[in-house]
Amino acid sequence: MNEIINPKLLSKQCEYCETLFYPTRRFVQKYCSESCRTMACRERKRGNGGELSEKKRSTSITDLSILIEQIKIMNVQLQNSQSQHYELLQSNLFDIRGVVNTIDSNLHWVKESQKDMAKDMVTIMKSNKELDTKLINLAIQLKSLKNQDLLLSFLEVIAILFGKDAV
Repeated sequence: MNEIINPKLLSKQCEYCETLFYPTRRFVQKYCSESCRTMACRERKRGNGGELSEKKRSTSITDLSILIEQIKIMNVQLQNSQSQHYELLQSNLFDIRGVVNTIDSNLHWVKESQKDMAKDMVTIMKSNKELDTKLINLAIQLKSLKNQDLLLSFLEVIAILFGKDAV
């Protein structure tokens, strides 16, 4: 098998950025571009020779495809996280609505109780007025009888009813 190898089909790896390239200057070319050759020279002069893993590299297609896959995985994780947060928010919203409904029903009950108490107060006040009127009329009648002992007894009963000391 005597195949003729075309030197243009042989690719090399750049010694600075590690990308593959086809040498254009015979087989002595070490860098893919003038900028890589310049950067490598600057690093040698500064004493930053180091290993290739420490040197700056341009991003290859393989690196890009790995990054794209990582981004896709992170996107799926983000969507799952958003879905979980949405479900949690929905359940919390449901709980909050239940609390609001309970508060509303309690508030309605309080308002109804207030109305009932107001009606009861009006009834009591009317009863008190009627009772006051009757007591005054009774006191007037007792006074007209000119019976001081009966009048004093009556006033003592009234004082006891209203929680006051005897007159």
